[in-house]
Amino acid sequence: MSENKLPVQNVAPSQEGTEIKKAQQEQTGDPAPGAEKKKGLFSKNKSPKAQEEKGPRRNKFAGKEKKRLPRWIPRAVILAVVGAGVWGLAILFPRLLHKENNEELATGFVSRGSLVQSVSGYGTVRPLKEAKYGDKARGKVTEVFVQPGDKVQPGDVLFTVDPSELMDELKSAQEEVAAAQGRVKEAQQALSSLTTSAPFQGKLVGAPTLRSGQQVSQGMSLGKLIDDRTLTLAAYYSYAYENQIVPGMGALVSLPDSMTQVEGTVQSVDHIRKVQDGAVLFRANITLQNPGTLAAGTAAAASIPTAQGEIMPAETGTLQNAREEEITLQGEGKVTASSLMDYGEYAAGQVLVRLENPSLHTAIENAQKAYDLAAKKAAQLEADLGSREVRTEIGGMVSSVSVQVGDNLTAAGTPLVAVSDISSFLVEASIDELDISKVALGMPATVTTGEGTQSENTLTGTLIEVAMEAKVGEGSTAATFPAKIALENDGKLLPNMSVSYKIDTTLVEDALLIPSQGVIYQNGGVCAFVRQEPGKDYPNRAENVPKDIVPKGFVPVTIAIGIADNKNTQVLEGLSEGEEIYMTSQPQEEEDVEGMAFGAAAPLAWGR
Repeated sequence: MSENKLPVQNVAPSQEGTEIKKAQQEQTGDPAPGAEKKKGLFSKNKSPKAQEEKGPRRNKFAGKEKKRLPRWIPRAVILAVVGAGVWGLAILFPRLLHKENNEELATGFVSRGSLVQSVSGYGTVRPLKEAKYGDKARGKVTEVFVQPGDKVQPGDVLFTVDPSELMDELKSAQEEVAAAQGRVKEAQQALSSLTTSAPFQGKLVGAPTLRSGQQVSQGMSLGKLIDDRTLTLAAYYSYAYENQIVPGMGALVSLPDSMTQVEGTVQSVDHIRKVQDGAVLFRANITLQNPGTLAAGTAAAASIPTAQGEIMPAETGTLQNAREEEITLQGEGKVTASSLMDYGEYAAGQVLVRLENPSLHTAIENAQKAYDLAAKKAAQLEADLGSREVRTEIGGMVSSVSVQVGDNLTAAGTPLVAVSDISSFLVEASIDELDISKVALGMPATVTTGEGTQSENTLTGTLIEVAMEAKVGEGSTAATFPAKIALENDGKLLPNMSVSYKIDTTLVEDALLIPSQGVIYQNGGVCAFVRQEPGKDYPNRAENVPKDIVPKGFVPVTIAIGIADNKNTQVLEGLSEGEEIYMTSQPQEEEDVEGMAFGAAAPLAWGR
């Protein structure tokens, strides 16, 4: 019987290879090397010779096709093993390499450049100029001409109202103004009545005696003030002489009691009709200067010389003072000053009595306040009545409208239409109390919209206002100072947008700089670890720095630093441009596809 063996692959011994070889042996009937044949149903432990005598052994698999394993199975197993090894090396090698790189020192160099220190934060865009209308409008709204977003020019009509219902209210307000004005006048007169003065030059007759502090009442008589320097005489003449007596003519006044004559003048002529003894008489008013010896009540007669002869009066008259008046107190109160004297001579305007009454000052103040309020109300109603059209005084964009046709406005004080001048804006910002000492009015500021996306927009502005008093937000202990940054609109800003700002507070040109990770704070001082150059002396070597924290090949040197930004620190002394320094960490690089960050050094481990 011929042998049918499966081809043998040259592979390393394995469980799978052993199973393949066993299958081959079963197909050929050969026993496994070094193994004895097992006893079974078809093997009765007979000798080969006996078997040969009986003839060939019957095979139960005779007539059946022998099974063979596909060739791709062992090849797939080999490829899987090789692939697993390559994959393991691909993963392990970069990690080992990265670990090795992490153990390398992070260093930087001393360089020169500009250093800018700034204060930053967030704010809200507001119009630099905004006007609101309608808060005092009265009446029923008839038309609304604008809506949010509309562009308007100065003088454009925003909405109209029908103020007809204000007419009655305005009429009542005007009546109240008149009444209040009358009360003010009365209070002023009452206040002025506390002082009584001589109304004209004359002699006071029958004056009482008043004491300082004496309480007096309104209407009290202070005597009669008479002006007897000029006397008057009412003379009556027959109408037969009507055309012969005219004002300005001279007259001769006779005084029977003293048998004297005094010259006088016809002051005026009254064409009255007085009937006496069957004659009709008219009156001529004659004035004469008192030589000092005449008194009112003295009988007198006046003849008037003319070209036709002397005209005699129809009857005798009585001399009268040219002016006399009873003086009474017009107010009441306590006497503070009095110059009253019986038969005393007084000039016009001279003070006779002065009183005090504090209640009158209060009364006049109250009356004036009432008048002011009434006048203001009437003026506002007149303005409302005349403002049937509410117009904008500035140009810009309508930012809000909260009125519609049919609304009955009551001047509630709430603006109904807001117009914003969008050519210029300001940013309402809040500056932290720790930064407020760094800023000053006029400093440049950079305002940015967006969050770094394609829509990001940057504008330049100026700090124009900083509050002098800090504010503390509700539920917070941090104090901030409100500030305003002015900037021109580039067409992309809109009211109420949120923005970030940065105010450049300090700028140093041509500064000596090192990365901030290179500044080492040790034992209360500041130093840097400089890569040691052969043969170079370091006079500012820091002696108090533990040697175990200084990297090999570096020297600790004492330095003085100035301002810093988010990357670099200014070096004032202790380093030279171009020197290499040790850094406690290095910049973070971008993460790989597996989310692992490479190249980030850990902070310096003190005392390692």
